[in-house]
Amino acid sequence: MARGDRAAVALLMGCSALIGAAVYYSAPAAADGYLDSDEERYVYRWGRDICNYIAGEPTLGGLMDVSEIIVGDGYRPDDAVDIMNASVVTECPQYWPLLVAVGRVARGETGPLT
Repeated sequence: MARGDRAAVALLMGCSALIGAAVYYSAPAAADGYLDSDEERYVYRWGRDICNYIAGEPTLGGLMDVSEIIVGDGYRPDDAVDIMNASVVTECPQYWPLLVAVGRVARGETGPLT
């Protein structure tokens, strides 16, 4: 494995660990799968843009970027996950397997994405 590849894998593993820690230490209602009316409006307004961003970077890093954008718009991290999930389900279901894989890593069910 080339030095650059090892650095990329190490970065990916570190990001996976951060997501796992965020999920583990988040509030008990983390990513409850429900949207309030404000979150529904956000998905309606930005869901297509969220999918376009994921399409441009269908990676853990891309999902983290989307989450940071949503959090920057005033939502909690667990709400950002719900918004991202709803956007993918309604606008770009082809990326659902990516979300499932990242969720499994975050919950410690599988090793890091490679």
